[in-house]
Amino acid sequence: MLFVGWASIFGWGTKFVDVMSSVYIGFTPSFLGGIIGAVEGFFDGAIGGAIIAFVYNAVAERK
Repeated sequence: MLFVGWASIFGWGTKFVDVMSSVYIGFTPSFLGGIIGAVEGFFDGAIGGAIIAFVYNAVAERK
C-alpha cells in the first residue's frame, strides 16, 4: 500500500489506489496517503491473519 500510494503520485497504479481508497479511508495518491494506507493495511492484514490462524488452529485441533 505504501509503495503503490507513493508510485501513484507519478501516475502508476492510480486505478488501484482509486479502488482501495474506498476501503481504506485516507488512502490517497500522496506521501501521507501512502503512509495512512500502509498503516491501515497492516492492521487489516494482522486482524485477518489472526482470524485465519484462529480458525485453522480450531480445525486442526479437532483432527
